[in-house]
Amino acid sequence: MAIKCFAMYSWDSDEHQLWVKKLVDNLIEYGIDATLDIYELGLGTKNLNRMMIDNIFNDGFLIVVMTDEYTKKANEETGGVGFETTSLMGIMKNNETRNRVILVKKEKDIPNYLLDYEYIDFSSGITEEKIKEIVRKITGNPLHKKPPLGKKKIEDGFDLTDSLFKDINIPNLNPINKENKQEFIVKSIDEIKNKLENGFLRIKNNNPNFTYTIEEKKWVDTNIGYQFLNNTMVKEPQEIVNYLKIELFLDNELVKSTNFWNNNTKNSWNKESISYSYNQYSWGNDNFSPSSFNGYLSVIVDENNELKFKSSMGILNGQEINIDEFINELLNSEYIPELKRSWDRKYKY
Repeated sequence: MAIKCFAMYSWDSDEHQLWVKKLVDNLIEYGIDATLDIYELGLGTKNLNRMMIDNIFNDGFLIVVMTDEYTKKANEETGGVGFETTSLMGIMKNNETRNRVILVKKEKDIPNYLLDYEYIDFSSGITEEKIKEIVRKITGNPLHKKPPLGKKKIEDGFDLTDSLFKDINIPNLNPINKENKQEFIVKSIDEIKNKLENGFLRIKNNNPNFTYTIEEKKWVDTNIGYQFLNNTMVKEPQEIVNYLKIELFLDNELVKSTNFWNNNTKNSWNKESISYSYNQYSWGNDNFSPSSFNGYLSVIVDENNELKFKSSMGILNGQEINIDEFINELLNSEYIPELKRSWDRKYKY
């Protein structure tokens, strides 16, 4: 579903209104469902205050275009800007809702209540670089990403300046147990979810007709078996499997679905792994079953006693593989080709 965004500004002049329109239109080109008042005023008879309230409190992003005239009206709390200011003051006081607000400075002055906040400087005009800054804030994809925490350790009792020990590789001698492997699998499935979403956002930036869903779901085994316990026939407990369901759409038509799950079921022969299944919509109904999969990533312990994955079936079969490599191959070999084939079937032939 597209990310919504509403531009707030003062009606300084026709030229300024066209400037804001250009800003919004540039965001739309990146797949952001951006809008402003002139796009909505022509749709029926509008209550202007009601329209502003609906856009301010609809959980979408708010772009505040600050000019000298906007600042004057905000400080004096006059006109439509004054009405907006009252609402924005409450939003800016809340740590969660504040992140929905993106400040754009076009001229010199800034409203008093916004003086201490970060803004994007558009005083030199609308440029591709500045538009990308807004898109990165909206999509949560910063230009400079903090690297992951490393694993270097300072060992007590060692003088790190002593050259005698500088080339010694201290091994990890902690035993790896089942709990460690399960924690690694759960963390990796969450990593798959986040990295795929980043990839889908990049696809959507260039293709507004592309959409996707990512859902965390549960599968319950309804085929309960029976077993003897103390010479009594009793039902086996139901098995519940948490799985990640991903669906890709082009022009609102389902193109491909994928499931990922922790393959730790009682009847599984490939335990301690992440299984996955993918399907084309043309193949029919995509009912989840933990016994039906296209591939799986097995957890292994390498020579340094570190947990890693090996593709035991499916993508990059037989290779040691990390999540980044897996996601890259999944996008390039499964998702993007199927989206292209779907487009060809619909528009090319």
